[in-house]
Amino acid sequence: GAEEDCLRGIALNNRVEGFHYILGVVYYRQQRVEEAINELEMVVKLNPENQEAQALLADLKTRE
Repeated sequence: GAEEDCLRGIALNNRVEGFHYILGVVYYRQQRVEEAINELEMVVKLNPENQEAQALLADLKTRE
């Protein structure tokens, strides 16, 4: 599935924003808050302009 594909992609190249974003969304939908935050923080680190990741991150941080 998407989670496994993204994990394989990250293993090949940790600096691909898209893999982290998709994985963050998968974790978000599964209510895996801490894991989603970790992935989405990496997205924002790689691309501070990613507003979708920032919005999901803000929502997750209200759930902590």
